[in-house]
Amino acid sequence: MTKIIYFDIAALCINVVILFSFYFRKMTKGTSNALLMLNTLNGIFVCIFDIWAVTLDFTGMRIAYPYILKYIPDTLYLFFHTSNIFLYTLYNISVIDLWQIMLKKTWFWIIHIGGVCLIFTLLLVNFRYHIIFRINSDGIYERGDYFFIIYIYAALIFFCSLMFVLQHKFLYNPYQYKCVMGMYPILIIAIVIQMIFPFMLIELFSISLVLLLIMQTIQRPEVFTENITGLYNMNAFVTDVERFKKTKFNRNIIFIKIKNENSLRSLLSYEHYNSMIRRVGGVILSLANKDKNKYKIYYLDYAKFALVSKKDDEKSALILGKEINDALSKPICFNHINVDINSYTCVVNFPKDFDKIRDLISFSNSFYNSNLSGNLFMAKDIYSDRDVYINANIDKIIERAYLANNFRVYYQPIYSIKKGRFNSAEALLRLYDEKYGFISPNIFIPAAEKSGAIIRIGNLVLKEVMKFVASKDFEKIGLDYVEINISVQQCLEIDMADNIINYMKSLNINPSKINLEITESIASHSQAVVMKNLFKLHEYGFSFSLDDFGTGYSNVRRLGILPINVVKIDRLFVLDYKNEIIKVIIKNMIKMFKELDLEILIEGIESKEQLEEFIEFGCDYVQGFFFSMPLKYDDFIYYIDSVNSKGIGYTSMVTKDS
Repeated sequence: MTKIIYFDIAALCINVVILFSFYFRKMTKGTSNALLMLNTLNGIFVCIFDIWAVTLDFTGMRIAYPYILKYIPDTLYLFFHTSNIFLYTLYNISVIDLWQIMLKKTWFWIIHIGGVCLIFTLLLVNFRYHIIFRINSDGIYERGDYFFIIYIYAALIFFCSLMFVLQHKFLYNPYQYKCVMGMYPILIIAIVIQMIFPFMLIELFSISLVLLLIMQTIQRPEVFTENITGLYNMNAFVTDVERFKKTKFNRNIIFIKIKNENSLRSLLSYEHYNSMIRRVGGVILSLANKDKNKYKIYYLDYAKFALVSKKDDEKSALILGKEINDALSKPICFNHINVDINSYTCVVNFPKDFDKIRDLISFSNSFYNSNLSGNLFMAKDIYSDRDVYINANIDKIIERAYLANNFRVYYQPIYSIKKGRFNSAEALLRLYDEKYGFISPNIFIPAAEKSGAIIRIGNLVLKEVMKFVASKDFEKIGLDYVEINISVQQCLEIDMADNIINYMKSLNINPSKINLEITESIASHSQAVVMKNLFKLHEYGFSFSLDDFGTGYSNVRRLGILPINVVKIDRLFVLDYKNEIIKVIIKNMIKMFKELDLEILIEGIESKEQLEEFIEFGCDYVQGFFFSMPLKYDDFIYYIDSVNSKGIGYTSMVTKDS
């Protein structure tokens, strides 16, 4: 019966499409890409030689074709076809990057490479002795006495390949495992069908479909490649380190962070910043490629790179880290502007240094925040540093503090110049950790904002302060109101205003007793829900303070957008108040606020001289260490009660730390 070659032709077309996809999708780098490409090329050769061999079976071709050359297509078909599963196994090894382990398994390579050499030798001998197959006098293909060796070898490597995937299934993600595992049942079904219906050559077609599936699901550069640099991204990094942990094979990871990233972002345009990141990535890539350990390179966003070595060679990693720092210390020129890059490098041995991937990622985000000197570190040397540990574990510390009720509300008195007494206070959040004591708000508040924990924490502060305002202690000390900071994330909650109002009503609190303190950054969020919340609270009777005016997002236009009553001038102006230019700016700024019918609070007053100067400028309220640092609840009640009841003026109000 004549064999049908249409399936082979279809398989050939699919393999050609896959091959071109490697170039169109820029999938030309990486071991797994190279091996999948080799599998595809092998498939193309097998299809061509099978089509060639089947074509020769037609009567006209048998007569016209020289006898000895009829052996060529069948010989090449058998060689490439028996190599197919071996190449597929190599691809599976590369997908889970298990080379370090598999290279030590001598039996594996003896079976596979020895088998390939044996088949190659038998096929060469077959040209003379016809032990594998023969072409009879009628030009018909016939199997030889030792053809069973081909079957035995094919079955053996098929079984070894299947066992490899099953044994290491825990190293594949679910999608990878389903795809690579799909080859085996599909191939078995195709072989069975082809044995029952010899004229249907569907085996190669089935294999090509599996390769196409793998190309579309596993080898996806858009998922694992970062757009700006073309390097591997965070998704690829997390996937790889998860696998490293499972294999328990130590890898050296070099983290490189550009510490002055924020200033570079503000200095350079978007295009120039991206160009700078690409050039930094190029420098790192060129240096890494020179190292014999062959590193895989990732860009993890926010000017942070990671290099993962193929071998556990700590000394080599430190040398490469120093070379990278030295190379990046040279200025980069953009539009005739020399840009200095300040890079920090840390070498981590994973999973030896860290038990959990989450800890590794947290550490990579925090090691450069320490006060250690130098710019090249080993994780094992600096992880015990208090600042590094806190930054690396701040999310866990925040969660632990929340569950253990270790967030505490402190109060800093605010002095009214007009009334000559303390008429209000600012509620400030403090975090106490049982191991590390009090942790700076400059550390835990940005982390809480980033993780979203600031919403729970902010609600905790709101309720705590409202309970205080509703208490007899508040009535006793005679304050007009208490200031509470609210974050952008809280303002983005749809029901934020309703929740606050309902809680106020449940405690029967007059909204005039609460002043909500917002930053100018809130005005930069144009979401309608933010403004709706703010104006709903304002209409209910809350007053608002604008915090840190004069820093960061300062924009006079926002004074007309936000429903504010008090403007808090940042302490940076206090530090430079003797500067004549700054003094003119302060005076005119205060004059403008007065014309807008806004009250002015100056922060950071630490001396009598500063206080008197800003009173002369026309400030209404004063806050700072000159009067008191933030106090815990009991100390605050005692201090305000004793000072206000005695009517003591500001001249004698210098307090010690509590």
